[in-house]
Amino acid sequence: IFIEIGMGKGKFIIENAKNNPDINFIGIEKYDSVIAKCLKNIPDGLQNLRIVRADALFIDEGFGTLDDDALQKAMDALVRLADGNRMVGIISHVSELRDRIDQQIIVRKDRAGGSSVELIT
Repeated sequence: IFIEIGMGKGKFIIENAKNNPDINFIGIEKYDSVIAKCLKNIPDGLQNLRIVRADALFIDEGFGTLDDDALQKAMDALVRLADGNRMVGIISHVSELRDRIDQQIIVRKDRAGGSSVELIT
């Protein structure tokens, strides 16, 4: 699964979806007007692309360097953001952080070189 948060008019994600039919793509965008422009550009029959309207925030790591107090403050801030009707996405290997998140998408590499996805809700 490839997820693009803030996909704009969708040119990049549409091209990737066309060129990689075996991968599922999810585009997340906040603005209806931008989503409308993207939808106009999606060719008929493109089955591996989904568009989601959401106010989203994506955070890629950085949690491993935090002490317990700072990690708690970061988690409190993320919870406040999510409570404001915003999707918050985090990539992390920090087990203390993972243990505090109730909804997760876990992607694991398999032996064949592909990957598997597990949804925890």
